Amino acid sequence: MSVATFGSLNVDIIYSGIDRLPNPGEEIYYPNFDIQLGGGSVLIPIVMSHFGIESKLGTYLSNDFQSTIAKGLLDKLEFKNYHNFYTKKDRSPVIVTSAISLKSDRCFVSYCDDMTDVLPSPEEVYGFLHGAKICFAIPKYPELMKKLRNEGTTVIYDFGWKDNMRISDYEEILSCSDIYSPNDKEAMQLTGTSSPEEAIKCLSKYVKCPIVKIGKEGCLTIKDGRIIHVGMPCSFNAIDTTGAGDNFLAGVVYGLCMDWEIADCMKMGNIFGGISTTCLGCYRGIMYKTETDLSNYMKMY
Repeated sequence: MSVATFGSLNVDIIYSGIDRLPNPGEEIYYPNFDIQLGGGSVLIPIVMSHFGIESKLGTYLSNDFQSTIAKGLLDKLEFKNYHNFYTKKDRSPVIVTSAISLKSDRCFVSYCDDMTDVLPSPEEVYGFLHGAKICFAIPKYPELMKKLRNEGTTVIYDFGWKDNMRISDYEEILSCSDIYSPNDKEAMQLTGTSSPEEAIKCLSKYVKCPIVKIGKEGCLTIKDGRIIHVGMPCSFNAIDTTGAGDNFLAGVVYGLCMDWEIADCMKMGNIFGGISTTCLGCYRGIMYKTETDLSNYMKMY
């Protein structure tokens, strides 16, 4: 098994086409709308499967309406290799997000039941992830992540923005991870620094290979104390940045599956991330591409 991840499924209700949010009491009709599966770590095995890379997903589904929608969206993406680790069926484990995509950025309103107390046991997690070439870190099980890493699995850690986050709160799981890839705002907030370059120097003390995404400018990493900048291969006609970071990481994982050097993995990350912004939602841009398309983009470097 090449790629294995655990993650909650998201149902994204996406609005775009207007450059502002409604004021309190105001209603705005947005010209573009869709309902899609959301991103996060669950995106990785779905996209890898599209490109013929063996992958599987451990997730949580119930019998509620949100889960029914999520299953339908998985079917629409032709992804079958997922295992449901939630058996009680008394909660709504699927996250529902209203995403509003603006020209300058995007914002979200989300809901889900708290599922932290029903995570699978360490034995179940290990049985599911054992033998994977690449897996995503589960912070609740740092010792298990260390075990998988010692067995040769590349462990990737990924989490989004949290107010007042500090690197000391994540030191243990970062030390168990090979790659951590925040965007520039997340990296600076986490490290208490004022530039992506300072942030990545700080992150390199905690994780083997930090990669900081810097939007249209591409991404950064650091090797032997030297900061490496990988720019975009071309300009992309961006209409929605929802899921761009998740797709960037999918591109990095694609390169890792091909045993590429990290700089080439970052190039593919830029390509995946850039392509994803050309369509509404997390999947439409990249799922219409072929390996020949990816090769053509790489030639632009």
